Amino acid sequence: YANGVGIKADDDKATWYFKRSSAISRTGYSEYWAGMMFLNGEEGFIEKNKQKALHWLNLSCMEGFDTGCEEFEKLTNG
Repeated sequence: YANGVGIKADDDKATWYFKRSSAISRTGYSEYWAGMMFLNGEEGFIEKNKQKALHWLNLSCMEGFDTGCEEFEKLTNG
């Protein structure tokens, strides 16, 4: 749903699935990868979106995933 490949893009559904995945794992890992996908984009798949990247990386950090904290800090502090 995040990119609309094979289906209509739907940010609300994509967010729901990312949240569900993170709720199951509770490690911050899923949030980290969601953030990195939005940060870097995937040509023809996901457009870059810094605001969404920050959102997901912040959630990753709040879950205690150190790498998520590091990426969040890099983006917010330059």
